[in-house]
Amino acid sequence: REGYSFTGWNTEADGSGVSYENQEHVDLAGVGESITLYAQWYKGSVVLLAALTDHYTAKDGDVLTGRLGGNYKISIEENATVTLHNVVINGVNQSSYRWAGITCLGNCNIILNRKNTVKGFQVLYPGIYVPEDKKLTISGTGSLDASSNGEGTGIGCGYSTSCGSIEINGGTIVATGGLYAAGIGGAEEGTVGNIEINGGTIVATGGQYAAGIGGGYRKTVGYIKICGSDTKVTAIKGE
Repeated sequence: REGYSFTGWNTEADGSGVSYENQEHVDLAGVGESITLYAQWYKGSVVLLAALTDHYTAKDGDVLTGRLGGNYKISIEENATVTLHNVVINGVNQSSYRWAGITCLGNCNIILNRKNTVKGFQVLYPGIYVPEDKKLTISGTGSLDASSNGEGTGIGCGYSTSCGSIEINGGTIVATGGLYAAGIGGAEEGTVGNIEINGGTIVATGGQYAAGIGGGYRKTVGYIKICGSDTKVTAIKGE
């Protein structure tokens, strides 16, 4: 399709269903059953995560799509705006992979398109890492499910590290923190900057002894600001 990039298949024409990589081996239907898959196209060029063979740093304007096939570190360069389009990053909890599902290298913007899942790698790391004194801004109309593999935040920082500020202006976000870590914000022994939510639907769940949104266990957050008549926020404190 001229001017478009093929990004795979989906059970729904609008991409809201279950996604499959091109040539993926799956069991879709039993004998005598049928299923319809819809080709998915993105207007412009994309970075296919399934095709990567090494770590990758996303540049300004990149569109990331598909399922990450290897245990690679995905970063976003400073001051870049990157779109997540049906991304699946399921981090593996092994000591060899000491990084977040997505690592921001400075101030950056993430635009959510369609359905996205980002899970951190080794137990101490978050789903999405925001470096100290920097800011992550999230917007768009898609969804994001962000979580750690044990002791990091969904969005923010990992164990014993501090992180910058987080601003959310749209999208449907589910952020789940690990042990002593907030869903959005700080983890154990790490402070977090400011958190602003100006739009979207957010459900943030903290791990044991941690807030849904805010600082992790025994640590602090700058300030938390929630505004906008259409903003819906649910913050659940860990028990």
